[in-house]
Amino acid sequence: MGSFTQWLMSTAEEIEHLRVIEDFIRLNRDSEARNILEQIDLTTLIKYTELSKSIKNFSESAEQNSIWLSHMSDFDCGDFSLQQNPPLTPSQLIKGVYFYWQAMECRAFACGRFQNDELEFLHKSVENQCFYAYNSLSTWAYEEHKKNPGSTGLLALNLAKQAAAVHWTPGYLLLYKSYLNLAILNENNTFFYCQALEVLLIAKKLCELPESLSAINNAYFGKGIIQGNQSQFLSWDKAISNIIANGKISFSTVNIIYNKAVECVKKIAFPEKALEEETKDEYSLTI
Repeated sequence: MGSFTQWLMSTAEEIEHLRVIEDFIRLNRDSEARNILEQIDLTTLIKYTELSKSIKNFSESAEQNSIWLSHMSDFDCGDFSLQQNPPLTPSQLIKGVYFYWQAMECRAFACGRFQNDELEFLHKSVENQCFYAYNSLSTWAYEEHKKNPGSTGLLALNLAKQAAAVHWTPGYLLLYKSYLNLAILNENNTFFYCQALEVLLIAKKLCELPESLSAINNAYFGKGIIQGNQSQFLSWDKAISNIIANGKISFSTVNIIYNKAVECVKKIAFPEKALEEETKDEYSLTI
């Protein structure tokens, strides 16, 4: 294994093949370009999208989703299969997971975590909003923050927030862990415990919705929330009660946090309805 730049290096034959595809796209011979892209292996396909803007734009358009969907089974493992996970596009899903596994190969080759090559591929994975990469880079940033307190603490939090915006329950559980870590590092700071409780309640509410199922499946390799988080998460009730006890959060504050979480879930899961209610409230104030 090597760096992303080394991975990107191509043979003369590959470059020639790339130019043929670019020509088909330029001449609007879409079916011929699509047929070639559907037949090449996944590594070459992703490499071409990194080397050629025209191939990237063509292959990642909604009309060409079949190019990526044909590779969904490449990541099957036992009973686990990737599932489409909106708002991620098929290309984001496939490329994100691919770059993550490249990062893990770098880790195995280096016999150590978070070396430069691995981090480079993790960043490429995050560009495609992969949950695994958000999780790994958030862990890296937190460990760096413990050694040298500074901006990486905020980076860990920001990565978790980005994951929450896309991956719903798994992302909000990552954000919960980030706030929990910050609470412990900051002498059991009540503010961080309150934030942890709010996002944990959001995660719990979101997991009750069918839209969360694919994100949960993909994030935990089909194992489910509890088994997928065994080291830090035994049950919803246990996690909630631990936060309240450790943060010394009052009953009245818990109620306020719960109501905030419910409103947040409405905005996430039903944005149009939430916007309609907000508009009605604003209109009533002007009458």
